[in-house]
Amino acid sequence: MNKKTFLSLLLSLAVAFTVTAPASAADAEPTPTGTPVYENRSEITEGLYYDNTILTKSNGKRAETFSLETTAGGPVYPIVFVGDVIDSYLTISEAIESAREQGLNVLGGINADFFYSSRSLPLGGVIGEGRYLTNVGEENLLAFDGDGAFFSPHPAVTMTLENQGGGENANAGKSVTVDQLNRVRMADSGIFLYDINYNGGSTGTNLDGWGVVFRILDGELTVSCQMDLVVEEVIPSGRNFTLDEDHMVLTAQANSAFPTAYESFSVGDRVTLRTVCSDQRLVGAKWATGCGDLLAVDGKLTDKDGWDQALTAVHPRTALGIKPDGSVIAYVVDGRQSSYSNGALLENIASDLLARGCDLVVNLDGGGSSVMSVRLPGQEAPTVVNRPSSGNPRRCSTYILFVSDAKPDGRPENLHIREDGAYILEGASMPLTLAATDAAGCPAELPGDAQITCANGTFEDGIYTAAEAGVDTVTIYSPSTGASGQGTIHVTDKVDTFTVTDSATGRAPVLTGLGDGAVIGLDLAATRHLRPVTVDPTLAEYELTEGMGEVTDGVLTLIRAGKYEGTLTVSIGGRSTTLPISFDIPKGFSDTNGHWAEKSIAILHENGVVDGVGDDRFEPEELMTRAAFVTMLWNLMDKPGTDIPCTYEDVPQNAWFYPQVAWSQAIGLTNGTGDKTFDPNGKLTREQGFTILYRLLHDLLRRELPAPDASALKDFHDASKVSDFALDAVRSLSAYGLIQGTNGMLMPGDIMTRAQMAALLVRTFY
Repeated sequence: MNKKTFLSLLLSLAVAFTVTAPASAADAEPTPTGTPVYENRSEITEGLYYDNTILTKSNGKRAETFSLETTAGGPVYPIVFVGDVIDSYLTISEAIESAREQGLNVLGGINADFFYSSRSLPLGGVIGEGRYLTNVGEENLLAFDGDGAFFSPHPAVTMTLENQGGGENANAGKSVTVDQLNRVRMADSGIFLYDINYNGGSTGTNLDGWGVVFRILDGELTVSCQMDLVVEEVIPSGRNFTLDEDHMVLTAQANSAFPTAYESFSVGDRVTLRTVCSDQRLVGAKWATGCGDLLAVDGKLTDKDGWDQALTAVHPRTALGIKPDGSVIAYVVDGRQSSYSNGALLENIASDLLARGCDLVVNLDGGGSSVMSVRLPGQEAPTVVNRPSSGNPRRCSTYILFVSDAKPDGRPENLHIREDGAYILEGASMPLTLAATDAAGCPAELPGDAQITCANGTFEDGIYTAAEAGVDTVTIYSPSTGASGQGTIHVTDKVDTFTVTDSATGRAPVLTGLGDGAVIGLDLAATRHLRPVTVDPTLAEYELTEGMGEVTDGVLTLIRAGKYEGTLTVSIGGRSTTLPISFDIPKGFSDTNGHWAEKSIAILHENGVVDGVGDDRFEPEELMTRAAFVTMLWNLMDKPGTDIPCTYEDVPQNAWFYPQVAWSQAIGLTNGTGDKTFDPNGKLTREQGFTILYRLLHDLLRRELPAPDASALKDFHDASKVSDFALDAVRSLSAYGLIQGTNGMLMPGDIMTRAQMAALLVRTFY
């Protein structure tokens, strides 16, 4: 929200807080943003901590928060930064880089005041290094004096120019009240004063108006000061006036209510500039920024009815809490990103900071402006740690930066693990890398004897191995330098999501259309609360369709010894995912291209179950003979022999099908057709084929089949046409899923085609 609406601005200006809790505040029940499911605290340097928290809200939404917390009396303290001029318009990274170029040791920062995006100016006043940079108007101020922070409700600073005389005209005793300091000049906003802190060298006024140019003789502009000036030039009509560090310009627009106020001055007049502040605490403040509502005071919420009602919905938020000892917590809640973080109410952030020991909470600009940057251990400069709602950090007018007066010396003082806050699955391993910082929080040379010990897991040869689920504290110590530090690893036994990738390509594995002996390395990537989780493929459970291969140490090896289609199910951390697997389609016959049973026929052909009828043909729609069917089964069983002679009179020993029929008779697979005949060229009905197949599976292969329950055929309209001899077989195979029928019909007495038989056998054995 880079600019309040006119209505919300009027509301905020109309509300006057006193820094005491209202009587009703005791009755207000604080409501936090949510319930923490992940909390991680890192010590950036002495006196500054960085916290990252993931919360689950009462409505099931997720929220993520970020904070920087100082310690009372520590070396790190907050300042207000606006860039080279008050109307600078910078991203937080640009602001920090500018501050670093000025010699400041910046460890982190957040956005501060609301601002006019079209004018690059903050709504409220600014004090920087004690200098009064722009007028406070009627906004609240958040101030820092180097030792602590305080809130100033609607302070007023009056500015008067008193003419002491001495110039060309008798102007002694005349005075002019200044209405605006370093603001965009408008006709209805009074008389304006500008100095070098505005617009980079000029007043930026493009409409006609008068101007009085003062040279600064003595003094510096603060909220309570006396400066000596001399009039160098009086300009009755002009537009843009030049500014430099030795001069100030007083001006008003020609069509304003002060068209002749310049006549109070003449060249050579000595002038006294006086400022008087209504809040004496601001006199000693080194930095101040405009801010939003006071949300809590004395450890209690203020009256919510007095808050800016245009800002009360769920949004990304930036706030600052002040503890009784003067330490502060800068707080950012991401929002407007439903799957990641949807933001918070004003009362939520106030409650969060009250729970952390703050007794005063101030709202700052939120929405797309909310941003936090932190110099994480080992980094040369701070980087943005949250996710601004617009995708990238917005340019803002003011920032609160956390700085230290300590100077970098390169001597290791604090030791860190770069993986601080990482998730890992219990039992998994990952490398830990160390970083060292000096007393200023800047990168330092890592001591060669730095040692790591873990509260729960183990660390050896640079590798951390997680133990049971929980928060593991990692301690680092250097005997030679005395440098030390701690980090945190979050060990989990659950993941929310995980994906399987091909270790060779980094993409989803292609497990279809592969050849026998294919080898695929499997990598796993998992998340917990949207954070990556280090997992080990060897810790996963793999369930592969029987007869299709094996998985060893996270490597899948396909072996075409059984089925041609199947699945690989991978399970880890309470989650599972199933991937389809298939072998490549073998070469078929010339007359099966495009046939519905092409793949089944090709599989049987490759495995030596069928040879076709010659001339590279299979004749899939030809009717199945009894001899051909027994031959298929015989081939499936790897052409077993038998010492028992065949007794069927119509199966001579020199017949091509003699060994097959002899085997089927010996094991009781076929009973013939009566009168000592087998009828080898007779056509095979569907129910006869089902019965013979049932005997093979049940009697010879001892496959566990469902009991022949009558309900198995309830969905077939012609179930009553199944012959008694085939009834148990058809019921059992149907319950087993091998008989599918056509359009709800079993057609038990129909002759089975060669294609139908091929599909049935592949469905059964491959």
